Amino acid sequence: MLAVQLVARGYRVFAGCLTPEGVEALRAETQNSDKLTAFKLDVTKQEDIAACADRIRAACPDGLEYGAPRPPTPSAGPAPRDTRAVN
Repeated sequence: MLAVQLVARGYRVFAGCLTPEGVEALRAETQNSDKLTAFKLDVTKQEDIAACADRIRAACPDGLEYGAPRPPTPSAGPAPRDTRAVN
């Protein structure tokens, strides 16, 4: 799982999980690392999305840089990395 790998490498990770059980499993897998902020996030529910955004803004008042990996497309070669500031 990408979130676990990034935490192991020392990155600060915000991870949305569909269920509370997923949140607890992720926390357990990262041994409750202070580098991980895991929360319930159903992307089909606007209130979950808003709560997620509020939580990240509160944790990062100066904004943050992020890279969202994309799955590779067989015919396109390496996938581009989407890196932009979030405020």
